[in-house]
Order: sequence, then C-alpha cells, then structure tokens
Amino acid sequence: MIITGLIAVNAEGKALHKQACIWDDGHVDEIAKIAEVVHGFEADCIILSQLGHGGRQGLLDIDYVGPSAVLSPLLKKALKRLRWTR
Repeated sequence: MIITGLIAVNAEGKALHKQACIWDDGHVDEIAKIAEVVHGFEADCIILSQLGHGGRQGLLDIDYVGPSAVLSPLLKKALKRLRWTR
C-alpha cells in the first residue's frame, strides 16, 4: 500500500507551489500517471491519496482569521483576530 503526500483540494488550499492538485477534472490524467507507474511494478498495490487543505499555511497572501491573533510558526505572521459585534 502507498499513501501519497498531501494533495490540494482547491487552489486556495495549496501549501506548496509544486503540490499535487485534484480539484479539477483536468488534474485526473496527471494523477492517474502515478497509478500507472506503480501498477507497472506491482499490479495489486493499493494507492491512497491524502487529500487536504493548507489552511492558514496556504500560499495566498491574505489575512487569515481565527479566535485570537496566534502567530504561525511557519509563516511568521499572526492570524487576524475575529471580533464579535452585536
């Protein structure tokens, strides 16, 4: 069994510039090449994809929000604190 690394489920959730993607039908042919190569070596091998979203570690240069202004150790920037209004 092989479990892939994180595959982005939408453009906003990419955590790496060259990360594998699967949010559009146009990505299917490229992802299918992985199965073709693996099954060329071991026809019965099971391949699972780890789907995910980068969250605030994503590549977009936007203000991510959260319950408090917590610093991201990876990005060296803080979340924008949500404020309650009534």
